[in-house]
Amino acid sequence: MSFRTPRILFPERSIRLAKTAANNTLLHLMKAGMDDLPEIYDGSRILWEEAKAERERLSREGNPDRFVPICDVEKHLRKNFLAFIFNTTALYGNTEVKRIYSWKEGTIGPLNVLLNRAGAQLRFLGMTRYPFPTPNKMSIKRKDKSGKVYFQSDHVYGGTRQRPTTVITHPMLPSLDFVDAIRGHLVDLCRQFFIHSVSISDASKYINLLLFRLRPLLDKFYLAGFDRKRRTVRFTERSLAALESVLAIVKGQHGLTIGYPSRMTENPVDRDYPFLATEELFDKVEDSKIRQVLTKKKDAELIGDDDTARFTKKMLTTVSRVGTRIHRRMAWGTTQPFSAKSIMLSGDVLARDKTGYLLAAEVPVNARRGKVDYTLFVRKVPEYMEEDASSVSGLWVPRLVLDLKTKTAFDWGIIAKPQDKTKSYIVDFPVKRRALTDTEWDTIIKNTPDATELKQVESYADVLLQEYRAIARDDLDPPASSLKGIILVDGHDFPSRSRRVLTRFVKAVFEYIRSDISELQSKDPDGKIEYPRTLFEPTFSWSLKMRIVIFPFTLSPDESVQNFLPQAFPQQSLVELNPFENRKEDLGHFILYLTGDDINSPGDSAGWISQHWNGLQFAYESAKEHGYKSVVWIDLAGQFTDDVIRSAVLRLGFHHNKVRQFCKSISFMDLSVEIERALFSGEKLLSMEAIRTHVKDYDFIIVSGLDSIRQLVPTELEGLVDTLAVHVAEAASRQESCILWFGSPSPLATCSELYKRHQLRPFRYDSPLQPYIDEIILNVPLPPRKGGSEVPRHDHVRGLVSLGPEQERGLDCTTIGTPPLIGWSNQFLTRKPSDKEQELMSKLRTRPPSTSRWLKTHGYPAFKEDWFVELFPFTESWC
Repeated sequence: MSFRTPRILFPERSIRLAKTAANNTLLHLMKAGMDDLPEIYDGSRILWEEAKAERERLSREGNPDRFVPICDVEKHLRKNFLAFIFNTTALYGNTEVKRIYSWKEGTIGPLNVLLNRAGAQLRFLGMTRYPFPTPNKMSIKRKDKSGKVYFQSDHVYGGTRQRPTTVITHPMLPSLDFVDAIRGHLVDLCRQFFIHSVSISDASKYINLLLFRLRPLLDKFYLAGFDRKRRTVRFTERSLAALESVLAIVKGQHGLTIGYPSRMTENPVDRDYPFLATEELFDKVEDSKIRQVLTKKKDAELIGDDDTARFTKKMLTTVSRVGTRIHRRMAWGTTQPFSAKSIMLSGDVLARDKTGYLLAAEVPVNARRGKVDYTLFVRKVPEYMEEDASSVSGLWVPRLVLDLKTKTAFDWGIIAKPQDKTKSYIVDFPVKRRALTDTEWDTIIKNTPDATELKQVESYADVLLQEYRAIARDDLDPPASSLKGIILVDGHDFPSRSRRVLTRFVKAVFEYIRSDISELQSKDPDGKIEYPRTLFEPTFSWSLKMRIVIFPFTLSPDESVQNFLPQAFPQQSLVELNPFENRKEDLGHFILYLTGDDINSPGDSAGWISQHWNGLQFAYESAKEHGYKSVVWIDLAGQFTDDVIRSAVLRLGFHHNKVRQFCKSISFMDLSVEIERALFSGEKLLSMEAIRTHVKDYDFIIVSGLDSIRQLVPTELEGLVDTLAVHVAEAASRQESCILWFGSPSPLATCSELYKRHQLRPFRYDSPLQPYIDEIILNVPLPPRKGGSEVPRHDHVRGLVSLGPEQERGLDCTTIGTPPLIGWSNQFLTRKPSDKEQELMSKLRTRPPSTSRWLKTHGYPAFKEDWFVELFPFTESWC
């Protein structure tokens, strides 16, 4: 058995072309906006000219490092371009002044959300389509501003006169250096998204469309690394034309909207926040003792204003980061709907028990401009249907609105920290998080809620009720107000402890208040009830620092308890999904192949690679077992247009030689050009008869790319994509053939506590493929480790199961290996893998796992049925 990594022959050539194109494009984009900020363009142009002049000088000397100046100037041009983006969007409401890549770094504003989404989709393209070898480490001679020569260690390709040194900015992910050629286009597109207030869902589609149109240009750059004779011309001109074509669509759909709307509870922010005076920062520090100590040290001239401001910002950032982490971890395993409407009308489908209560987290409101931390929905049935309350579809009323507040305490100090390689010292402030003392905890409880917290929760509750009244037309007597409160937790407690008791705690609070109000109203039916601020603590977990503070409210004599705090109508049964319910008999055998990876940085690309790598292996084994002689691969998204690209995308170098020969025998049919013309140029969509003529001579049909096409078309064109899916599926199913369809599952509102992500269903509820599906294959990763990790325990170990309509109970789980994914998550680490990790990856790549027996022998876990059920709940019917 022979394994080898698909290797590009001249990686430095592809990277050089990409970096040169990236720098040229950045200059063109800044030049287009020089009327607003001419100084940024002029400074960037001078830097670029100096870098090119230095390259020419080194070229005349025959220096192998002649391309290093072009690599070095790139980071300065990108920094200037980001300054251009932040400043030109300030007129339209942007208050951000720097890139925030993760919630761990602080609050992510709307512009950074758009930039992060564009970066994630660009990263997915680079990691799935353009693999590069690991760069080498080399010392490069450089000069500082004074002209002094020094040597700096960098990761590079090349390093000879024939193959000039090319510095790699992302040594763990060199594919990102390559796709950076079009990053400037995406950033400028995000600027237009912000200006015209494009939603993140629509923005994702436009980003995918731009990537689709720029991908052929990147393909030419990549192929240049395999053949020196290949040349690429007019990249800047053609890429900017593609950008303009997408911008024309954006402005045609959203051109009348100017300025980005603020979030519901967003506070005004000064754009000069990093340069705020010490006194202004002090106002943001709640702890008076910290302010007193800092003021005393400052007055004694032991620390300066800069030191005090730096410490204060460090504290604020740490508190924000801890709060966000606790919010995320406590929401694992809860219901997180994609809209308030979905839970109000379809709560029966989302409910996990029959009680009639549903606690939902992160409920979007007001066109996704805000999210409610926790909302308790109560199942309600209109009065004229109460006799059949257990069988009819109920309305889910938001009755208790709660905001989660994480309170954190720190131990801190002031020390003098020596600077590296110098004799000077700087002031440092070590900070360590600790548990709140009983006195601190009692003080926090007494001061909750303050005016800001009260206003925030009330605004969320009002918007939720407005949306309910607009949606639930069958409810003739909707409630006039909601119960409101705050959940207090100590940030030092493990979030898993709070998460386990939260649902039970909230239900108990609601039922207690309802019972108390009913008793008060029965004693004085005509009296007004003034309910005071009330504090609740969980009696089933005394050691847990967790409380719920209910705001005071008034109940008038005209409003009944049943209207304000209705009794929940339990469901008779829970809704179960049968993916084969709408299946019809036909001549073909339709197999839907799905993966269940997360959409985090390593997860989305790992899922795509595993789907196609293991899917190709499955196709080879099926063809061998059933004797399929002729195989066609219908490529709807143009992902396998060239033999070299095909080998790289499918990671053929990791396959057995027989599988590679099988792949060479497949007839690839690219329909992406015809589809794009039909969707965006008004040409006629491919008919079922036209597709039938392409596939009638084949007994094994592979289809891929439909979900990629759906992700790049505007919402109004999705109907055409469904029509295309029906044409392909119907044409293939009218003959005795096997159809292997690579698809993407649809996320559910419910979340898995084990996988720490949304659970999945095999397809959308309105998928046009439902009548054709005869078999479903699920390719699922291992669950993450316990704690805060969100990546699989082993990237290359996965579970496989096949499901059919007439299959016997019991999931026949198979543990499989995916060699291209060995050490996949480690590449996305901000730190470099340790020597031990690198040694393990090297050994695995020498003899990569491919069988269940190999994995079991080397101590890898066998896949469990419960893990499939945890990610795909519908599989419980087969257990």
